[in-house]
Amino acid sequence: MNSSPSAGRRTSALPALLLTAVIGATLSWMAWQTLHVQEQAQAHTRFDRSVAEAERALTEAMADYEQLLWSGAALFSASSNVTREEWRAFADGVQLDTRFPGLKGFGFAQVLTPAERAAHEAALRASGRPGYAVRPPGDRDMLTAIVYLEPEVGTNLNAIGYDMYSEPIRRAAMERAADSGKAALSGAVTLVQDSAAPRPGALMYVPVYRPSHGLHTVEAHRAALHGFVYSPFRMNDLVQAAIGDRAADMVVELFDGTATDEPALLFERRRAVLENLVAYTPSFVETRPVDVGMHRWTLRFTTLPAFDVAAPASKANLAAAAGLGLTVLLCSTLAAVLGLRRRAENLAHRMSVAHRESEARMRSVIQASAEGILICDLTPASRVLSANPAIADMLGIEADLLQGMPLTQLFSSHGDVTLERQLSDIRHGDRRLLRCNVSAAHAHGGARTIELAITSTEEESEGPRLIIMATDLTELLDAQRAARESDLLNQAILEHAPFCVIATDTVGVIQSINPAGERLLGYARHELVGVATPELLHLDTEIHQRSAQLTAEKGLPVRGFEVFVLPVHEGGVDEREWTYVRKDGTHVPVNLAVNALRDARGDISGYIGFAYDITERRRTEAYVRRLAHHDTLTGLPNRLLLTERFERSVQRSRRSGLRTALIMLDLDRFKDINDNLGHHAGDAVLRAVAERLLANVRGTDTAARLGGDEFVVLLEEVESAEVACETARKFLRELSQPIDLTDLELAITPSIGIALFPDHGHELEDVLQRADTAMYRTKQSGRNGFTLYQHGHA
Repeated sequence: MNSSPSAGRRTSALPALLLTAVIGATLSWMAWQTLHVQEQAQAHTRFDRSVAEAERALTEAMADYEQLLWSGAALFSASSNVTREEWRAFADGVQLDTRFPGLKGFGFAQVLTPAERAAHEAALRASGRPGYAVRPPGDRDMLTAIVYLEPEVGTNLNAIGYDMYSEPIRRAAMERAADSGKAALSGAVTLVQDSAAPRPGALMYVPVYRPSHGLHTVEAHRAALHGFVYSPFRMNDLVQAAIGDRAADMVVELFDGTATDEPALLFERRRAVLENLVAYTPSFVETRPVDVGMHRWTLRFTTLPAFDVAAPASKANLAAAAGLGLTVLLCSTLAAVLGLRRRAENLAHRMSVAHRESEARMRSVIQASAEGILICDLTPASRVLSANPAIADMLGIEADLLQGMPLTQLFSSHGDVTLERQLSDIRHGDRRLLRCNVSAAHAHGGARTIELAITSTEEESEGPRLIIMATDLTELLDAQRAARESDLLNQAILEHAPFCVIATDTVGVIQSINPAGERLLGYARHELVGVATPELLHLDTEIHQRSAQLTAEKGLPVRGFEVFVLPVHEGGVDEREWTYVRKDGTHVPVNLAVNALRDARGDISGYIGFAYDITERRRTEAYVRRLAHHDTLTGLPNRLLLTERFERSVQRSRRSGLRTALIMLDLDRFKDINDNLGHHAGDAVLRAVAERLLANVRGTDTAARLGGDEFVVLLEEVESAEVACETARKFLRELSQPIDLTDLELAITPSIGIALFPDHGHELEDVLQRADTAMYRTKQSGRNGFTLYQHGHA
């Protein structure tokens, strides 16, 4: 048998190559899988944050609208008769257009019985609405006619007189509000204003009750029902105003109820974009329930390609490509080494066969190489003798057509030294290896940037040759340029962002602050960067409170800069309200979101905080809270705030063993003042009474107006009933003094009733009822006096 002595070694080399390829491919896959999982987790965190911001913006907006409706209801509680002009003045005062975007209107619907319908329509026509009528026509058990709706312009005029109780969906929401005493949101409806062009809408209702001594049952709620303060919403305007540009790289849909089918759709943004992307599969889809006014909405968020593009460039694919490339290169190198060894072993046995086999192997390597390879002669023209498929693809010219072409016709040099000059150095032996970047025009259009590695070799049979290895750098350079442009774009965004952005290193030293941050804090960049930590910008009391909170949660001391960044170590963003201290010492409340900056390995390399001024938001919230808790005419606390302070006083009384007293007073013959002198005189009297009450109570006591000419004074921690009686005597003296109304003086007298906790009851309604009973005993006894409630009074 005529066999080579290295045949066995050739067979044994194959497992080594296969093992090398398998190990390389496995490590590449593992690297790709690890990085891919990390990138997916980061994308999901970014998605959850955007979804949470949009959901929170919607719920906060709906809470603001509900608070506005309660303020309107408080106006009715404070006045026995709210006129059209007073309602308009109140609506102008809360600045509907600027503070409550997305609101279609702000109105009041009055509850009527069928017997009251004709008189009601006649009264409204006489007040300046000549064509007014309750509609739709027909007999119904109860009517709820819209009498006020601001702004009273445009399509809002179409709603005046409409009986919302006549429509089932509206009626269901109104019944929930009336029976519970809470705000209620309707299901999807078409607003009366949109009858000509139907679109999804909804309404929110807050009940208004006539003064009553107890609303403990559904029947009591219904019996005292006077009407509803309500707002209609056009869903597209409402949701767009609430979420703004949040979740801009997603499809946002809002559905009525829990169903997410087309009939339940209330709002959608950018759905058409997703429908046109037939082959696109969203990265994330999530639905979230939103409960507003005893009614459920469903939000659905679906990512768009813009969400995916916003993510950092994938390191997983780059790692896989690099790993596979190294594996191929290693296998090629190993194969070449083994080939050289085989040629040396076979040279003595079969020189000619080994030579042909070596040539065949070299051609195979060259043909299979991912790098472009050219072999040229060493003449001044440097003509191509052979080319592999990789260089042919690189230039867009078939390998056979490249043969015979001068090298300088294919490539043009960069810089001052020409490619011809550098090749001349190779031919003359001045250089053994040449590396340079050149340009090449692709046959199908476009320019490519290619790195050439050129060396010369001496073949005994064929003479000297140039061996040229070519690597296409075009995509790499494009990626580097895109990365630089992305960095510049990110820097521009931070420089022009309207909110404060501060970045620190891992120990808290500030590394950068954007112009908006300088304007907010009053510091110049050089006063903070590299020399200060965020602790300089915060109140010490807030830092200490947060430190104590985290220390209790973690069971370890948390101090200094850690109070801002410890929560983000566990992933996600820590967002909360803080108070910044400006350079001039003034304070500004901010919403601060802190996140970790991570390097390529995923390790934390620093932190970044985004803060925006919430002064105006807090001012609006305080304004709305005051409207909800105070009487608009006198400025005194209303029934809602009185209830809160009574509960607080009762808790202190239980601890101290002292009493809480309620003094209820009613102005004698006050109706005569309104009827004879007008409501303006009556309002002036009520304000004067409020001022005198405030001047004669302690700082811990509360003077409140329940409505009309009824006032209640809450005395905290009184030792006996005699203390309350002495206070009542003081009220009688002070309120009996004449009231100067510019052109005349009025003398008024009060009738007063007194009841105490726990002597006469444990709940506010019970004690108020006893005080009311005692007050009417005073009126029956001739007015202008006071009565302490006694068991057996009726």
